Amino acid sequence: MDKELLEKMQHGYTKMMMNTQDKAYEERSRCLRLWTLEERRNKQDLTVVFKMYRRLSNVLLHELITLDENLRVHGGT
Repeated sequence: MDKELLEKMQHGYTKMMMNTQDKAYEERSRCLRLWTLEERRNKQDLTVVFKMYRRLSNVLLHELITLDENLRVHGGT
């Protein structure tokens, strides 16, 4: 589905909640403790990567990502 359509639907549904009709969307979201669509997508992405890393998924992380063996991490300069 289109991002704008999903957000529009969420805006509409939050207005139906008791005692939130007169508040701005951001305030309704805060009162209802809703995450933004972007936050939910990011959380889902992190969950999928974690499951892949822990081998709890059919897709393994090393099948999608190749690490550079020459990469060195240094402390502060």
